[in-house]
Amino acid sequence: MFSKIMKYSISMLVLSCTIFTGCSAYERARPIAVKPPVKPIKIGVTPESPPYIFKKDGRTVGIEADFAKELANKIDRPMRIVEMPWNKLIPALLDKKIDIIMSGMSITKARKLSVSFTKPYMTNGLMTLMRTSDSQIYTSPEKIYNTSRTIGVVKGTTADVFVQRKCPKATIGTYIRTEDAIRALKRQGIALYIDDGPVIAWLFAQNDSKLSALFVPLTEEYTAWAIRPGNEKLINRLNIILSEWEKDGTVHRILKKWLPYID
Repeated sequence: MFSKIMKYSISMLVLSCTIFTGCSAYERARPIAVKPPVKPIKIGVTPESPPYIFKKDGRTVGIEADFAKELANKIDRPMRIVEMPWNKLIPALLDKKIDIIMSGMSITKARKLSVSFTKPYMTNGLMTLMRTSDSQIYTSPEKIYNTSRTIGVVKGTTADVFVQRKCPKATIGTYIRTEDAIRALKRQGIALYIDDGPVIAWLFAQNDSKLSALFVPLTEEYTAWAIRPGNEKLINRLNIILSEWEKDGTVHRILKKWLPYID
């Protein structure tokens, strides 16, 4: 009797092991669903415009770089910075080589014909940098409008368009990079340099022993991010995030970091 019971028990154990092993083999054979890798959002920048976006110790830093980091955490999606010349940014956006322009771009009527903009994150205006020796000459916007000397600007910017329209007597010196224009200003190759207020303030702070600034806005402009037309899903998401950041202080915190004088 005991022998029969033992044989039965062993048979059941073998059967159980067979079933269990078969199930395990089946589980191992089932295909594992692999999620496709999340594509990074490609952010177009021209890292030559401090404090918006620039290079420091080999890293890309500035207002827009900090916004990009916060944005990556907010939407849980990787960001990839794509560097290119300023005049290539909008064509690259329209060609789908980048998804967002985050490079201190001002909203203008001309640009709105090509791209869509998020709500602005900052109000600013064009201002003027000069050599300290000329600070008693250019004491008002009118003195700048009527100068017959050379005004330096970065080619294709709002400053470039402004000087063409508002300073008819001046000679315009166009540059690809801000640093080239500042070098020309110090060497007396140009008399004035016009750029966004935050850029002028930054440059003045870095060169206050040699350069002076007229901190009177020549224009009123709004800085925002540019998005490809038709990408309503992305622009709506970004606008919601910007609204949240305005409420929780994220926008002000980042601006204050790079623009300590900001109100």
